[in-house]
Amino acid sequence: MKRCIFSISLGCLISSVCLAQDCDNLTGTWKSEAGTTLTISSSDTKSGDLTGTFTSPEKFFSNNGPFSIKGSVGVATESETKAESLSKGTAIAFNIKFPEGGISSWTGTCLNQQDGSSKMALLWHQAHPTASLPISHIKSGSTLFTPDN
Repeated sequence: MKRCIFSISLGCLISSVCLAQDCDNLTGTWKSEAGTTLTISSSDTKSGDLTGTFTSPEKFFSNNGPFSIKGSVGVATESETKAESLSKGTAIAFNIKFPEGGISSWTGTCLNQQDGSSKMALLWHQAHPTASLPISHIKSGSTLFTPDN
């Protein structure tokens, strides 16, 4: 708890605006259950631009990063947010190019939960130019990210 309060206070001193990291403010560090780190450096809902870095746990790649990400975010329009019966979240998509030539695409949504937590559920697809078996060139899966605070 003290760590969280300190980091939020320090962030408020550095920037003029202090916003809690959640699905309405994606900027910050997100961690997966596998230990992957997704650091979003900018998320502009007006332009739709998303940038940041992706770092893998040591067990996945020979070079674990960080790797640059570039993608898009999408939010509901003002008229859509007035419809109270709709579930609302932030749509997310980004790509990563790995040094070994592999490419990974990620797509999903970030939803603020009723308990106040935020969860980013993403599907990923990876294509590798070399593989031990023909079937191993393409892999798919899903990952759940939560704010690392």
